[in-house]
Formats: sequence, C-alpha cells, structure tokens
Amino acid sequence: MAKTPAGASAVFRAAFIILTLALIFLIVGFVTPNWTEVTLGDLLISRTGLWKTCMEVVGAGENCGVSIYDGEGWYVAVQTFEALGLACFILVLIMSVVLLVAVSNQRLARVNIYTSVFAGIFIIAGTATHTYKTELKYIGYSCWMSWLSAVALVVAIILLECARKKSYRRQMSLTHADVISAESQGYHSFPMQELSPKSKRANQPLVVHNSDHHNQAHAGSPKLSEKSAVS
Repeated sequence: MAKTPAGASAVFRAAFIILTLALIFLIVGFVTPNWTEVTLGDLLISRTGLWKTCMEVVGAGENCGVSIYDGEGWYVAVQTFEALGLACFILVLIMSVVLLVAVSNQRLARVNIYTSVFAGIFIIAGTATHTYKTELKYIGYSCWMSWLSAVALVVAIILLECARKKSYRRQMSLTHADVISAESQGYHSFPMQELSPKSKRANQPLVVHNSDHHNQAHAGSPKLSEKSAVS
C-alpha cells in the first residue's frame, strides 16, 4: 500500500501556513528591541527588548546598549523561555516540512504536535512573565508579536491534530481494504484490531492459506486398503 505524505491533507497545509506565520511573528518579537517603550518627556524615548535597550533622543539619533533589566531574575527567565520556544518552533517547522513533502508517519506526526505544545508553553510563559512585570501602557509591539505568535501556534496545533487523525483514519481504511481484498482471493487474515498502531503486527497482517485448499489436498490422497490397515 503506497503511503501519501501527511501534507496531502488540506488541513495540514493550512496548519503549515499558520505555523510559518507564527514563526515569523516570534522571530520579529525575539530580535526587535521593543518589548517595552517609555517616552520620557517630549525628547527622549526608551525602548527595551530581550537583549538590549535603545535610547532615542529626538534630533540626535539612537544609542543602544545593555538592557536596563540585564541580570534580573524575571528578565533572564523571559529570555530563557523565549529562546527555548524559538528552538522548539524551528524543530516543529522542520518536522512539518518532512511530513509535508516526504512521509506519512503517525509517530512523527505525534512528536511534531508534542513539540509544538512545548513551544507554545515556553512562548506563553515568557511573554506572560514580561507582560506581568510591565505596565500595559508601556508594552511595545515586540511583546504583542510574541502574543500573536502564541495564539497562531495554538490554532496550528489544533489543525495538526485534526490532520493527524484524518491521516490515521485514511490509513486504517486503506489497510482494511487490503484485508478484504486478500480474503476475497482465498486468504484469511487477522481481525482489524490486530492492525492498531499499538500492535507489533501493525501494517503487517499475517496471512494464511484458506483451509479449503488444505482439505482438498488431503481428500485427493489415496486411502489405505483394508489389507494394509490390518498388516
């Protein structure tokens, strides 16, 4: 039975597009120094990101240096969570590309979803921590981009799970069709419950010849004569 890639599903393709957009949002939030934005008077603007703080004086340009929160525990936690979320997200996109163009594998599809969940947890934890420690009016677009990435990732996870279940039902349907075809040609196979992914015989149904052939073979053999039986 030929296996089509999981990406053949329109639902999976939609999830892949959303994942790509979510990763772009996260990268923008990760590298831009605008998680907080504070205007000091009419001339000075202070912007702080995950890695640096930039001070802009109207008419005199911008000067960036070490973050004003550098070394604080909550800030280090935000940096760590966001970095882990980005790393997991990149792995998710790589596995999604493999599923999109190459293989249809239930185990890889589940790992992809689990990794997406971890990425979402890290991103939400980091962004929520920063939002909690910052007044709402000072939150910049970089933080909002991270929130948008988290929301898009949640939607993508739901679509990935729907696509995985759809792919699984399709594979089971094709396997069932192969079993019926084998039986119609004079073979007996084990019931469908033996073909579950948890079984060691999954996608490898054992087949034995129809017992009618065995009975016909014995029926055609010559019987022992009574004299031979007595001797």
